[in-house]
Amino acid sequence: AGSPVDALDCQNLTPLHTLVWRPKEEEAKVADKTRPTTLVKHLLDNGAEVNTRDVFGDSPLHDAVRKADMEMSKLLLEHGADSECRNFDDKTP
Repeated sequence: AGSPVDALDCQNLTPLHTLVWRPKEEEAKVADKTRPTTLVKHLLDNGAEVNTRDVFGDSPLHDAVRKADMEMSKLLLEHGADSECRNFDDKTP
């Protein structure tokens, strides 16, 4: 049945976090040129939790905003990301 869409690593990062935070230079290295937003949409459409938090309390939306990735931020918000969630530094996205 495949891997769980919300599998956590040792920093509480999910595949969603990892795709959102992926550096732009790594996007060019993806063999099939699939955009991270396409993969993120697929994860969200298959039940990934949009408001999951890492060890710093950051959500994927925190990461997208920090990267100034408007396309990703919009996608996350359209799927229910909480724009008012606060991380452990009391910062919202």
